[in-house]
Amino acid sequence: MRAFAEYHKNDNRIKSMVFVGGNSEYLERLKSISNELQAKDSSLNVIFLSDISRDDALDLLKQASIFVFGSLGEKFPVVIVEAMAAGVPFISTDVGVVKYFPGGVIVNSIEEMAHNISRLANDKKFHDALSKAGAEYARKRMRISDKVDAFEEICFGSNK
Repeated sequence: MRAFAEYHKNDNRIKSMVFVGGNSEYLERLKSISNELQAKDSSLNVIFLSDISRDDALDLLKQASIFVFGSLGEKFPVVIVEAMAAGVPFISTDVGVVKYFPGGVIVNSIEEMAHNISRLANDKKFHDALSKAGAEYARKRMRISDKVDAFEEICFGSNK
């Protein structure tokens, strides 16, 4: 959210940031930060959606222009793969295996995240190249049935 606010100081091509998730202490902390940032810039549009269905969350993801993931501790964030499959370029902190995925940018600071939000918002060629790379990778390498087959091969060998 702080990266979006930083981006928004110089560019407002992206009009809103939408957070989707369940009710939690973390959500309350985000709302507090949002209020703090909106007190400084009333045009900053941050939307919180909680307790929505998985299907609705995926529909929202498909409508996104950029997916921003600021987690500090993940191993295999499935939501990044979902963004890739939807053709939505991602910006992510360097967590888990994300750095090995095409279709996005890895960042190490709020400033880098803000810069890349701007870059994806303003460079259609770059945005579209990441979108295509992520979608192709997800389609070819991230199908559940393929992963189940690979798991069964590891567990049971080639003679299922």
